[in-house]
Amino acid sequence: EIKRECINDIVITEHHLNGFINDQLAFKLICTPEKLDALVLGFLLSEGYLDSTDDIDYIYICKSGERAKVQLKKIISLAEINHDTTSESISSGNNKIIRKATYNEELSVLPSYKWSYETVFELANECNRSAALFSETGGTHCCALSTDGKEVFIGEDIGRHNAVDKTIGMALTAKKSLSSAILFTRRRIPSDMAMKVIRCGIPAIAS
Repeated sequence: EIKRECINDIVITEHHLNGFINDQLAFKLICTPEKLDALVLGFLLSEGYLDSTDDIDYIYICKSGERAKVQLKKIISLAEINHDTTSESISSGNNKIIRKATYNEELSVLPSYKWSYETVFELANECNRSAALFSETGGTHCCALSTDGKEVFIGEDIGRHNAVDKTIGMALTAKKSLSSAILFTRRRIPSDMAMKVIRCGIPAIAS
């Protein structure tokens, strides 16, 4: 005799976001639908669309969260991508069409930065305490960023790259400098994720 049991559980939501820069479809993200404004802001800087946040005229997220409109104060060259929402999405840093320009970009060498083991463990503990979505679902990556040794920003998402961008975006929204920041992320650090952090001028990353 086969016995079956029905269990209700909370699962993470997979959300599709199309991003337009200067009215042209520029990127597609598969993400968790929280803190989308921070996600877009962090993504723009970490992927090299911006030199600084001063380049932004405005960022608008539509009510459904499926469309982000970014207006820049400068004209930039963008790759043509398909409007089909099921294709060419980027959730784990692997879309070469969308990221073609950044692959050829030379990264700046960052200055030396002194950090402590205590800070890393504090950020790791903060991830454990504050990762509400992970506590409920077990389905997110989490990052913690400290800019001054005191205030900590926490980002969660189904994609580890998105979690980095959300964390960076929150710090930028709070007008924090990233030049003395340290970013903690759970588990592996792929090379393209490290490139994101370097491109933002963050001098230290730990896992």
